[in-house]
Amino acid sequence: MIYIILGIISFVFMFLFDFFSLKQHTVLKYVSALFGIGLIFVSTVFILVTDSHLAHGIYWMIVFGCLTICSLGLVIYSVFYEVGRKAYKKAATPSLVTTGTYALSRHPGVLWLFLFYLFLSLTTANNLLFIATGVWTMMNILYVWLQEKVILPFLFPTYEQYKLTTPFIIPTKKSITNFIKNNRRN
Repeated sequence: MIYIILGIISFVFMFLFDFFSLKQHTVLKYVSALFGIGLIFVSTVFILVTDSHLAHGIYWMIVFGCLTICSLGLVIYSVFYEVGRKAYKKAATPSLVTTGTYALSRHPGVLWLFLFYLFLSLTTANNLLFIATGVWTMMNILYVWLQEKVILPFLFPTYEQYKLTTPFIIPTKKSITNFIKNNRRN
């Protein structure tokens, strides 16, 4: 249970990263990011070490393992590549990303991180990680909701317009169609 709580605290540090970014406190921004990412990583590792076992056949383990890897790839692509190119540099000027996976939803990383933890818990047959998946996803949703109320409108003057055209977390038929159309051209 302590590892689930540490995972919850990691989202507080991620919010502090955004807050310090807004206030242009570079050192505190990166310290917060380091603690946030570090806590969720350490929590995940300790949960996997203490509670994992193989309760299903190799076929399902391979299927869920591949889905885990794909989901992690999407997290890295959306959060660290699409946003990170502009947001995580030391002298970054914030820039609203509305293309790529951010055309599907305003917070695709929430969906990808949920899928990563869901598939990882299924791959390892880890009941505690399955519980953590739900708890951390709810915390992640709270985090991005707070981002939308406290941080993003101040960073991006056009954020309200973006909210009108793009769903919060779950892609819609319209956002999927727009995503496909825009990526065909590129």
